[in-house]
Amino acid sequence: MGQVRAWLTALVLASALMGSLPACRYLGPQYYAFRILAVGQFRGRTFDCPTDTGASLTLCDGDNVLRSLNIPIGGVGVYFGEFIALIAGLWIFAAIALTVRFCQAAKQ
Repeated sequence: MGQVRAWLTALVLASALMGSLPACRYLGPQYYAFRILAVGQFRGRTFDCPTDTGASLTLCDGDNVLRSLNIPIGGVGVYFGEFIALIAGLWIFAAIALTVRFCQAAKQ
C-alpha cells in the first residue's frame, strides 16, 4: 500500500509542477484537454450575437473563435495522441524516479 501511495504522490506532484510553470505549458495535460474541448465545442458552429450589445461579430462564428485562440481547426486526433503520449511519459518518468529512489534506499 505504501508503494501505491508513493506512486500516486509522485504523479500528482509531477503533473502539478509541470502544469504550473509557464515555459512548460506543453507538458501539462490541461493544455491538450482544453484544445480538444475547444475544437469539439466551436468547430463549425454559428452563434446568435445581438448587434446592439457591441459584441465582436467576428466571434459569432466558432471557427473564428478558434482562430482567435490560435487553435488549428482540424486535427483533434493529434491532440488526443499527444495527450495520451504525455500521460504515458509522466508514468514512465515517475516509474523510473521511484525505482531509482527505492533501489538507493534498499542499498542503504
